[in-house]
Amino acid sequence: MINVFQPNAGQAELSAIAETFESNWLGKGKRVAEFEAAWAKHIGTTPDHVVSTTSATEGLFQICELIGLHRGDKVIMPTVSFIGAANAVLATGATPVFCDVDRYTLNPRLSDIQAVYTKHTFALILLHYGGSTQELGEIRCWCNENDVVMIEDAACAQATVYRGKAAGTWGKFGVWSFDAMKVITTGDGGMIYCEDANDAKRLRQRMYMGMEESSGLSSTGDKWWKFSTNHPGRRAIMNDMAAGMGLAQLPKLAGFIDRRKSISSVYQTVEGVYFDCGILPYYFFWIQTLNRDGLAKHLKANNIYTTFRYYPLHWALKTGDSLPNAEWAANNTLLLPLHQALSDDDVMFVCDKVKEFF
Repeated sequence: MINVFQPNAGQAELSAIAETFESNWLGKGKRVAEFEAAWAKHIGTTPDHVVSTTSATEGLFQICELIGLHRGDKVIMPTVSFIGAANAVLATGATPVFCDVDRYTLNPRLSDIQAVYTKHTFALILLHYGGSTQELGEIRCWCNENDVVMIEDAACAQATVYRGKAAGTWGKFGVWSFDAMKVITTGDGGMIYCEDANDAKRLRQRMYMGMEESSGLSSTGDKWWKFSTNHPGRRAIMNDMAAGMGLAQLPKLAGFIDRRKSISSVYQTVEGVYFDCGILPYYFFWIQTLNRDGLAKHLKANNIYTTFRYYPLHWALKTGDSLPNAEWAANNTLLLPLHQALSDDDVMFVCDKVKEFF
């Protein structure tokens, strides 16, 4: 089966994990700090603005709690988005409000966001679909003007730059994912960006049971078993094994992106495929056809797995909204296999079977 997503890891990652084993420290330690510093450099900031965590979804939960969302607050997000984003809002008692998207890019435009804005809108969780962005600068300006907290769900956008600035660093907060389906992976894991370094400091405390002063060997006091806490919190920290893998994967990111873009450029040459995204995507490659379901079944019968992400949340949560562009896209969009482990033969086989169907 040719998979739609697939990680690419080998001896370098095994060696990094082995080094962590040999250090006799498997939990959060110096490798996590090194990975946070490396990621901060990658996105053009300093380590005091980034915090590692167990997943991008956990990062959204933490941010929603940190900014004080509560019942009565409204949070706008594109309906074509991951359910974890909606769950993070719902867990606070606030209400997710779903907006429409551009039917071709599957990103929301500023006009889509404005269409559902009310005086109760507290925040915006903006997904960058398939590693792409749209009107990011304009959306940030609008959020500032309307006192809306902008949170970027950059889970899919590990290497996206918009107007010279990394996606995920345009808002007050941003999150990235390193799960097993992402371009680079730590197995599971995530990273959070905070525009205000004080927010990052507060998150670090919350994500380690709320400890303001931790106990153990790192304590500077003469009673190292003491600790203090100022807010209840969960344990949501990355460990050195995951971070070691991340440190091995990060130098490969540019090469992985180049390979994915090369594959996308081949897919774009397939005659009969309607593709009007206006970009060269590197995380998802999607085609749009009125016979999407037939194509998906044809490819699956030929051992090619395809899918559509993300199933509209207003359908999943049965809100009764009418969002025509998202609904059209959800009925006509298919993601083809796109990952750096695909061989040239795999890519041509996919192309041939798509041509065969049309």
